[in-house]
Amino acid sequence: PNARESLEANNIKAGLLNAGDGFWDLNNPAYEYPAGSGNHLFYCGSLWMFGETASGEIRGAAQQYRESGSDYYAGPLDNNGAIIESTCQNFDQLWTVTSEDIETFLTAWDSADGLLDESEIPESILEWPGRNSPTFTEFDLPADKDLAPFWDSDEDGLYDPRRGDYPVIDPSKEGDYADQMTWWIYNDVGGNHDVTNANPIGIEIGMLAYAYASDDFLNNTTFYRHTMNYFGTE
Repeated sequence: PNARESLEANNIKAGLLNAGDGFWDLNNPAYEYPAGSGNHLFYCGSLWMFGETASGEIRGAAQQYRESGSDYYAGPLDNNGAIIESTCQNFDQLWTVTSEDIETFLTAWDSADGLLDESEIPESILEWPGRNSPTFTEFDLPADKDLAPFWDSDEDGLYDPRRGDYPVIDPSKEGDYADQMTWWIYNDVGGNHDVTNANPIGIEIGMLAYAYASDDFLNNTTFYRHTMNYFGTE
């Protein structure tokens, strides 16, 4: 996985990567505070996960500095916990939407009569990879797969911004969005565990990084929401 993005809605510029690590650019630190100052709070960070089976086997996944490879791989898993090989390269990216995009969309939706023309919808909202989205055109999304979170305005279980659906942080809360939201998904099944040499856990992690621009402590804060799906039985 090679994709990268920056979370930079407020007084922090945080580098995002899509293989369990972040806050660096693979060579230099990338969690800058204040944004534009050249000062960085730390060098990088990563997700380490381990568990023990009933038989005593330790399984796990971790990321270090990629000098030996990776334990995490881009993309979702299928309902049996297997990698969806056709989507690995497609999901080697991060998707971003802003509050400005969402507010433009909501203004148009308020004056719509139950159906919006795609020309009235910002591109970032059309191409948000929500479940079974008919407006997503980059590639074929896995069918019936919960992916990027959204508010389901018509409660039909699929993401269709033409019918009032839009990205949110928590899908159970209407209007729950930040000034920038960036989503990606990865797993520990898609290849060798070159860092730990451990057997995979069988886990998929959907990540939503978000930040608010404000005049209080939130302006110096970034958030990371992990949605973890474990497909194993041990």
